[in-house]
Amino acid sequence: MDLPDKAADGTYLTPNRGMQGQQALWHVRMALNVAALSCHGQGEQALIQYNRMLKIHVIPLKQANDAIEALYQGRYTSNFLEARERLNTTVYNFFALPPVQPAFCAQSVAVLTIINGMTAQQLLAYAPQALHDLEKPFQDFYEAYADYLRRLEEWRRRFGATVTLLGPDPNQSEPAPPPPPEAPLPDLPLNIPSTPPVAPSQTITPPQ
Repeated sequence: MDLPDKAADGTYLTPNRGMQGQQALWHVRMALNVAALSCHGQGEQALIQYNRMLKIHVIPLKQANDAIEALYQGRYTSNFLEARERLNTTVYNFFALPPVQPAFCAQSVAVLTIINGMTAQQLLAYAPQALHDLEKPFQDFYEAYADYLRRLEEWRRRFGATVTLLGPDPNQSEPAPPPPPEAPLPDLPLNIPSTPPVAPSQTITPPQ
């Protein structure tokens, strides 16, 4: 798994970087749509609260959609639908990163609870902070994974690289000796996915 590059402020660069106003609100909706379709604990609170948000804030969410539509039409003209679909895919896949889902789901329910207690005017102003809060579990995960990589490199320098066989080696008559007990591999911060997230068209339906 490759980590994103870091910005000058030390945070990791993501598809949500620099989003403000209507763009931030639309990214918040995409993030919460992922949560509604992926987070099945806590009595389906993510889905329940998401559907409630769609009813309470139908007007500002439509305004955000229209603003993004106009932005992409002006920037990409005849190819704007394809360009917007690429954006949706990128953002959806970002928020669908499997090992972050437990923390992301909890954060999503917290953000939805705040949003559903707001007026439409308050929602637009809150969008950048909401996006920051929804992204925090991913920033924390990247930092933890970077620390794991640093510790793994230190382990390799001290003890040498060790290959762990997942099955018997046909060219080896005896089992490979285990690493010495004084040289345990550092633990991963979370379960790292063996394959990248699939595009949203294969897993979830983006909002229209």
